[in-house]
Amino acid sequence: MNVKRFKTTALLFLLCIGISITKVKAEGNPQNTADFSRSSVTITTIYRTDKDRNIQLKYEYTYHNHKLMSKEAFWENKKRREWLPYYKFNYAYKENEVIILYGVWNQDKRDYDKKREKKIFKFNDDNQITASEFYKWDKKGNCWKQTNQPLDYTYR
Repeated sequence: MNVKRFKTTALLFLLCIGISITKVKAEGNPQNTADFSRSSVTITTIYRTDKDRNIQLKYEYTYHNHKLMSKEAFWENKKRREWLPYYKFNYAYKENEVIILYGVWNQDKRDYDKKREKKIFKFNDDNQITASEFYKWDKKGNCWKQTNQPLDYTYR
Protein backbone atom coordinates (compact mmCIF):
# COMPACT_ATOMS: atom_id res chain seq x y z
CA MET A 1 0.00 0.00 0.00
CA ASN A 2 1.24 3.45 -0.84
CA VAL A 3 1.29 5.11 2.60
CA LYS A 4 1.77 8.65 1.26
CA ARG A 5 -1.21 8.24 -1.07
CA PHE A 6 -3.33 6.90 1.80
CA LYS A 7 -2.43 9.82 4.06
CA THR A 8 -3.16 12.37 1.35
CA THR A 9 -6.49 10.74 0.48
CA ALA A 10 -7.49 10.47 4.13
CA LEU A 11 -6.59 14.11 4.81
CA LEU A 12 -8.57 15.37 1.82
CA PHE A 13 -11.50 13.15 2.81
CA LEU A 14 -11.49 14.45 6.39
CA LEU A 15 -11.29 18.06 5.26
CA CYS A 16 -14.31 17.47 3.04
CA ILE A 17 -16.20 15.90 5.94
CA GLY A 18 -15.28 18.76 8.26
CA ILE A 19 -16.45 21.34 5.75
CA SER A 20 -19.58 19.51 4.63
CA ILE A 21 -20.97 18.92 8.12
CA THR A 22 -20.75 22.55 9.17
CA LYS A 23 -24.43 23.47 9.15
CA VAL A 24 -24.16 27.24 9.31
CA LYS A 25 -26.20 28.75 6.52
CA ALA A 26 -24.52 31.73 4.88
CA GLU A 27 -26.06 34.45 2.78
CA GLY A 28 -23.71 35.73 0.12
CA ASN A 29 -19.99 35.11 0.31
CA PRO A 30 -18.37 34.52 3.70
CA GLN A 31 -15.32 36.61 4.58
CA ASN A 32 -12.19 34.60 5.33
CA THR A 33 -8.78 35.30 6.80
CA ALA A 34 -6.07 32.77 7.55
CA ASP A 35 -3.00 32.68 9.78
CA PHE A 36 -0.39 29.97 9.32
CA SER A 37 2.10 28.71 11.87
CA ARG A 38 4.40 25.72 11.86
CA SER A 39 1.79 23.19 13.00
CA SER A 40 -1.59 24.88 12.69
CA VAL A 41 -3.79 26.93 10.43
CA THR A 42 -6.33 29.33 11.89
CA ILE A 43 -9.16 30.36 9.61
CA THR A 44 -11.65 33.02 10.61
CA THR A 45 -14.92 33.04 8.70
CA ILE A 46 -17.77 35.52 9.04
CA TYR A 47 -21.22 34.21 8.12
CA ARG A 48 -24.36 36.32 7.91
CA THR A 49 -27.14 34.22 9.44
CA ASP A 50 -29.92 36.77 9.03
CA LYS A 51 -30.39 40.27 7.65
CA ASP A 52 -29.92 42.11 10.93
CA ARG A 53 -26.87 40.55 12.53
CA ASN A 54 -23.60 38.82 11.78
CA ILE A 55 -22.43 35.75 13.59
CA GLN A 56 -18.72 35.30 13.36
CA LEU A 57 -17.22 31.82 13.58
CA LYS A 58 -13.54 31.03 13.79
CA TYR A 59 -12.15 27.64 12.85
CA GLU A 60 -8.77 26.41 14.03
CA TYR A 61 -7.23 23.43 12.26
CA THR A 62 -4.25 21.69 13.87
CA TYR A 63 -1.90 19.42 11.95
CA HIS A 64 0.89 17.07 13.01
CA ASN A 65 3.18 15.34 10.52
CA HIS A 66 0.97 16.59 7.67
CA LYS A 67 -2.15 15.02 9.22
CA LEU A 68 -5.22 16.87 10.40
CA MET A 69 -5.44 16.31 14.16
CA SER A 70 -8.29 18.63 15.15
CA LYS A 71 -10.83 21.16 13.94
CA GLU A 72 -12.10 23.53 16.61
CA ALA A 73 -14.85 26.11 16.12
CA PHE A 74 -15.33 29.27 18.18
CA TRP A 75 -18.07 31.89 18.14
CA GLU A 76 -17.51 35.54 18.88
CA ASN A 77 -19.20 37.04 21.91
CA LYS A 78 -19.37 40.63 20.71
CA LYS A 79 -20.41 42.05 24.08
CA ARG A 80 -17.40 40.53 25.87
CA ARG A 81 -15.17 40.81 22.79
CA GLU A 82 -13.82 37.30 23.06
CA TRP A 83 -13.91 33.98 21.26
CA LEU A 84 -15.85 31.24 23.03
CA PRO A 85 -15.55 27.51 22.27
CA TYR A 86 -18.35 26.01 20.18
CA TYR A 87 -17.50 22.46 19.04
CA LYS A 88 -14.47 20.31 18.23
CA PHE A 89 -13.45 17.38 16.05
CA ASN A 90 -10.41 15.27 16.97
CA TYR A 91 -8.87 12.89 14.44
CA ALA A 92 -6.84 9.76 15.19
CA TYR A 93 -5.13 7.56 12.62
CA LYS A 94 -4.40 3.86 12.67
CA GLU A 95 -3.34 1.65 9.82
CA ASN A 96 -6.26 1.64 7.35
CA GLU A 97 -8.51 3.41 9.86
CA VAL A 98 -9.48 6.97 10.78
CA ILE A 99 -11.35 7.80 14.00
CA ILE A 100 -13.24 11.09 14.34
CA LEU A 101 -14.41 12.28 17.77
CA TYR A 102 -16.89 15.14 18.06
CA GLY A 103 -18.16 17.18 20.98
CA VAL A 104 -19.99 20.42 21.71
CA TRP A 105 -18.62 22.78 24.36
CA ASN A 106 -20.17 22.52 27.81
CA GLN A 107 -19.58 25.85 29.55
CA ASP A 108 -20.43 24.47 33.00
CA LYS A 109 -17.85 21.67 32.80
CA ARG A 110 -15.45 23.61 30.53
CA ASP A 111 -15.09 20.60 28.25
CA TYR A 112 -16.36 19.31 24.91
CA ASP A 113 -18.63 16.72 26.51
CA LYS A 114 -22.03 17.67 25.08
CA LYS A 115 -23.36 15.59 22.17
CA ARG A 116 -20.25 13.39 22.10
CA GLU A 117 -20.15 11.28 18.95
CA LYS A 118 -17.61 9.10 17.17
CA LYS A 119 -17.12 7.88 13.60
CA ILE A 120 -14.70 5.19 12.49
CA PHE A 121 -13.82 4.82 8.82
CA LYS A 122 -11.98 1.72 7.60
CA PHE A 123 -10.05 1.66 4.34
CA ASN A 124 -8.76 -1.13 2.12
CA ASP A 125 -5.33 -1.19 0.49
CA ASP A 126 -6.72 0.87 -2.42
CA ASN A 127 -7.78 3.67 -0.04
CA GLN A 128 -11.46 2.98 -0.51
CA ILE A 129 -13.79 3.14 2.48
CA THR A 130 -14.85 -0.40 3.27
CA ALA A 131 -16.79 0.23 6.47
CA SER A 132 -18.01 3.01 8.71
CA GLU A 133 -19.16 2.78 12.29
CA PHE A 134 -21.14 5.38 14.23
CA TYR A 135 -21.24 5.79 18.01
CA LYS A 136 -22.92 8.08 20.52
CA TRP A 137 -21.76 8.60 24.08
CA ASP A 138 -24.03 6.99 26.67
CA LYS A 139 -23.86 9.19 29.78
CA LYS A 140 -25.65 6.67 31.97
CA GLY A 141 -23.43 3.76 30.98
CA ASN A 142 -20.36 5.98 30.65
CA CYS A 143 -19.39 4.27 27.39
CA TRP A 144 -19.73 4.42 23.60
CA LYS A 145 -22.89 2.84 22.12
CA GLN A 146 -22.92 1.90 18.47
CA THR A 147 -25.76 3.28 16.37
CA ASN A 148 -26.91 2.49 12.85
CA GLN A 149 -27.81 6.09 12.16
CA PRO A 150 -25.32 8.52 10.65
CA LEU A 151 -24.47 11.19 13.18
CA ASP A 152 -26.34 14.48 13.30
CA TYR A 153 -23.93 17.37 13.67
CA THR A 154 -26.27 20.05 14.90
CA TYR A 155 -24.79 22.37 17.45
CA ARG A 156 -26.07 23.34 20.88
